[in-house]
Amino acid sequence: MTAVPTTKKRSTNYVDQEYQLGLSATNGRLRGKQPKLSVKEEAHLLELHDAGKYAMTEMAELFSISRSTIYRAVERGQRRAAEPLRS
Repeated sequence: MTAVPTTKKRSTNYVDQEYQLGLSATNGRLRGKQPKLSVKEEAHLLELHDAGKYAMTEMAELFSISRSTIYRAVERGQRRAAEPLRS
């Protein structure tokens, strides 16, 4: 009989382990889905929406995103505009 070396297996749930240890936050990694639009792209999208030149469907095609993403971005922009300025 030959000896089989024992090796530690890396847990398949290592993301949860890192999160529990606080490693994700300290390494600058966040959990969740990445945004489809950058900050600049979202600002440009809001400018186009405010100008009223394009329909939602046309903007979705221009930015290669879904209409629901357009609606969420517009909603976020409206919420930001309605927020009082912080000093």
